[in-house]
Amino acid sequence: MLTNHTKMERWLWALAIIAALLLIEGLLSRFPTFVDKVYTQKIFYVLRKIQVTLSSLISFSIAEATVILTALSLLAWLGYVSFNAYYGPEPALETWKLAGVQLSVVVLGSTLFFYSFWGLNYARPNVEDRAGWERVHEEWYESDEARRLTHNVCQELIVLTNNAYYELNGSEDAGQATDFSLTPEEMNDYIEEAFKEFSYEWPESKALMAGATPKAKATITPIPSYLGLSGFYFPWTGEANYNGHAPSYELPHTIAHEKAHQRGLGTESECNFLAVLICLRAKHPAIRYSGALFARDQMLELLEYLDCEDAANVTRQSFPGPQHDKALSRAFWGRYQGSLMTMGEQVNDSYLKFNGVEGGVTSYERSSILLLRFARHNNGSLILPPS
Repeated sequence: MLTNHTKMERWLWALAIIAALLLIEGLLSRFPTFVDKVYTQKIFYVLRKIQVTLSSLISFSIAEATVILTALSLLAWLGYVSFNAYYGPEPALETWKLAGVQLSVVVLGSTLFFYSFWGLNYARPNVEDRAGWERVHEEWYESDEARRLTHNVCQELIVLTNNAYYELNGSEDAGQATDFSLTPEEMNDYIEEAFKEFSYEWPESKALMAGATPKAKATITPIPSYLGLSGFYFPWTGEANYNGHAPSYELPHTIAHEKAHQRGLGTESECNFLAVLICLRAKHPAIRYSGALFARDQMLELLEYLDCEDAANVTRQSFPGPQHDKALSRAFWGRYQGSLMTMGEQVNDSYLKFNGVEGGVTSYERSSILLLRFARHNNGSLILPPS
């Protein structure tokens, strides 16, 4: 029977090997172009195809089950270690030291798999560089050109939102939540189709953009709601998960956002941005409505910062119906406000900052800047001409 000393030596060797591999990945992340060309477009592309095959074999969210089982396993393991520390043959301190090293190996091992399977995508060049957009100085965002462009984009999004709402409801105000009459599976198919068509105009790897990804899966428990999550990407399985209880109008944009992660986009702002463009390209009005309403609100906030009076005037052009959907959304998320949601936001903020995402959770809002930059390079519009 192995003693704690022998076990400790073996676990320390494992810890050292994992730490060395993590160091190598950390050094690779300092070369964004290399990461994009070699890791994302070649290694990650192959890994994603494997994940597509494995994920399609199971219909429920492996991610949700894994998180719950991991939490239960951790509690059971702590109970086992505690029992051994006080009733086992080895000294309690030695038992706890070994447990600490074992836990470190598991945590760092999981981290190694995270960066190997997906996390290195955080080190890619930003979307402005990948798209070849002209660089602008920070002062430009408060210029007259930026204000006029923001005004025009807001008006375009209001028209798109109004048109999609009317197509879905047959009036300017249905007086109730918009009924999409679409299953999540149908949403998934429309979004995948839009990704494929969009790939012909977007200067990314066509294999990454057009290739199919695992179907989005709904979470069953209310845990994501209490954590303030409308969806999340689980890199260990390549799953795009959406909150099965969230308001229906939010689902298409959420699914498109998580599917952007599946295609190698790391930052939340880029995923929000790409999800909007994908939704606006979709053939079903429910998908277009979700993306247009999300982008409308973000761009109106930007216009309000640049010109409060103009923002108020532009907002009056909106149909009253979408405001009912927004009110129902606020009521839904308001029911889950509390310490868990605050904790979830703090954990997400720390996670994003640790991975080099400037601003942490505030980076979600930066998608409005990306939409503005995109419009500037697309004749002032968010709509690409059909291929």
